[in-house]
Amino acid sequence: MEETLKLFKKAIEIRPDYLLANLNAGRASQALNLRKEAADYYKKVLELNKSYQEIDETDILNRLYKLFECDE
Repeated sequence: MEETLKLFKKAIEIRPDYLLANLNAGRASQALNLRKEAADYYKKVLELNKSYQEIDETDILNRLYKLFECDE
């Protein structure tokens, strides 16, 4: 999973507005328990989605919630 995350980060370096690379980097970060990093990617996805409307924002909001629900 770490190698996968590196590849998504490289794609984001080349094209920061690549929504799916940000989404998948968030998923990979979450799988690696990198909660802050995952949250940052998911927030970027929400920002990018305002322009592209490619994804269901409910899924991203649920992922953000799950990242931090154990902190309560």
